[in-house]
Amino acid sequence: MVNGYFLWRGVRRAAPWTSASNVLQATQRRQQQQRGLQFLVLAYDHTDPGSVARRLAARGKHLERAVPATVTGRILFGGAILDDDQTGPAVMRGSVMVIEAASEAEARAFLDADPYVTGGVWDGYKLIPFRTAVMAPSSGGSVGSNKGSDGGEGVRPGPK
Repeated sequence: MVNGYFLWRGVRRAAPWTSASNVLQATQRRQQQQRGLQFLVLAYDHTDPGSVARRLAARGKHLERAVPATVTGRILFGGAILDDDQTGPAVMRGSVMVIEAASEAEARAFLDADPYVTGGVWDGYKLIPFRTAVMAPSSGGSVGSNKGSDGGEGVRPGPK
């Protein structure tokens, strides 16, 4: 295989896992498996001087809760909002995720119990109704990792 293509019986063909029809099929399978409604969560961190320390203190518990929720399908994906000033590694300034819940009230109850809420990291959150249109068969991402592609730290929690 070269650049997403392979030869089959002398004919150059797109690798099956890269074709639009396979992405569409994976998306349709995922939509059939959905438990309920999807919500995009947009949460910015507080900006006071203690906000970075609170994020660092709550991050372990936040990920301990998020990883199982990702495995069960409650969280479809999530990550940090970055503020990259181009002078060094990016700085985490908030979070974004897509979650599934039976109702908005259930989604809010799930988020209100998050260590980033209870620990005062997020300056509130916005819950936006969402519907997945397309989804890769596998994102290839790792749950709970912030390592860069070179194995080093990809982001830092904030200024020291």
